[in-house]
Amino acid sequence: VLFRSLDGSFLALEVCSGPCLHEGRPAIQAICRDISARKQAEQQLALLTFALNHVGEEVFLIDESANIHFANDQACRALEYSREELQRMCVADIDPDFPTERWTQHWRELAAAGTQWFETRHRSRSGRVYPVQVSANYFEHGGRSWNLGMARDITERKQSEQTLAQLEFALNQVRDQVFLLDESAQIHYANDEACRALGYTRDELLKMRVTDFAPNLIGDRWDTHWRELSESGSLLFETRTRSKSGLIYPVEVLATYFVHQGRAWNLGMARDITERKQAEQALRDSQERYALVER
Repeated sequence: VLFRSLDGSFLALEVCSGPCLHEGRPAIQAICRDISARKQAEQQLALLTFALNHVGEEVFLIDESANIHFANDQACRALEYSREELQRMCVADIDPDFPTERWTQHWRELAAAGTQWFETRHRSRSGRVYPVQVSANYFEHGGRSWNLGMARDITERKQSEQTLAQLEFALNQVRDQVFLLDESAQIHYANDEACRALGYTRDELLKMRVTDFAPNLIGDRWDTHWRELSESGSLLFETRTRSKSGLIYPVEVLATYFVHQGRAWNLGMARDITERKQAEQALRDSQERYALVER
């Protein structure tokens, strides 16, 4: 019951009342207890629970024995169990990578560190196993040790990483030099062949611009090149490249323009055509000698 005090503030009271006799007359006896602090705590708990149930990650409150004491709505959805079911389970029931024998060591390390980030796997009721990134947070309350754990499903990220790894592996098998460039000619990616042919490490190349080793694209010529590339979408042309050792050799470049997430990019593939140029020159020399003989 809410009562208003003399100063206008409200108090939450718990009232216990019953009939009695007072000076021989029937009356009602009431005992009131101020429960304002308890009500405030209950409201805070309800608000916190509501907030945790709207977090897009699985949230668990776990004790030292790996027993689950709380699981939010996202945990129930992802694992396909009701909250009551989860609160009768332990970590090993939902995480195949955390059997009981591993939990003891994990808890000891968590208690020492306070917070840990790691990747593991969760298994749903239907048997779906998926990767998660976990933030484990150790604290003590009421004489007991606790872990507030938050697990994020990283299935899409893992798939993206796997796709990227496969793509990078494939590009590293290409015998052409491959570069990813932005509008300022800054290099954001270079494959193994580019490193080998130019004599730079990948870390060195990622700090460079393509104009650092392409003398025909310096200054205004790069601006003109980029404008023509953005207008046509792709360009096939010949230019020259200078390696770290100073060797200058001809290359044939296929440049492809595209826009991703609001930024313009150039995927460039450069092929060393030294042998082709030498063969063309040899053919020209041969034709000239033949022409002289004919005369």
